[in-house]
Amino acid sequence: MLLLPHKHKANISIKFINLVYKSILTIMMEHEGLTILLKNNPRQAVKNLAEGLDINKTFTANNLKALEDQGYIKSKRVKIFKVYFKKIEGG
Repeated sequence: MLLLPHKHKANISIKFINLVYKSILTIMMEHEGLTILLKNNPRQAVKNLAEGLDINKTFTANNLKALEDQGYIKSKRVKIFKVYFKKIEGG
């Protein structure tokens, strides 16, 4: 644990909380954006989804994996690509 003079502890805590909050909001918005893109235009590759949201391909792939692990979307390998689509509600 890093020990800092008392006057700096509160300031760093607020900055850290703001950073975490902004990160969580960013991920939530990108998850929502991905599910909307997939609902409107299913069977898209990571590259297309990343370009559609103007975010990094690796970050997009990680978000897609998280959404798939949670059961919100599905993926299927088509030739050399892994394509994603929104899971049908109730199915």
